[in-house]
Amino acid sequence: MSRYEVKTGPITDSAIAVGSGSKAVNKKREHKESIRDIIVRLDEVIRTLEENREEIPHRKALRKDSLKLRGELSRDDPDPGRVRKLIDRIAVGLSSVDALADVVTKIQALAVSHFRF
Repeated sequence: MSRYEVKTGPITDSAIAVGSGSKAVNKKREHKESIRDIIVRLDEVIRTLEENREEIPHRKALRKDSLKLRGELSRDDPDPGRVRKLIDRIAVGLSSVDALADVVTKIQALAVSHFRF
């Protein structure tokens, strides 16, 4: 049996592991990276909505929902219910737009993995 004594000062945004075979994981960093992946793909949707104004039905409403979603994801603690609602509305609205439907499917998969809904 091993005995450990650890003395530290304040620790912020870090992970600590003590003992044989222990592993430290910084959940906050992982959280930020997965949110960033969703935002990168969402920005692609927003850009495409801007570039193809005439071709996408309900473009204004979809753009508004996309910007709301981006704002929610930029918060320190995004509301999973609001995120899911917005993603679902965007997915329905873009289901007939092949190029964007694939991107939204990826956004949905990342969000499900991150938020566990």
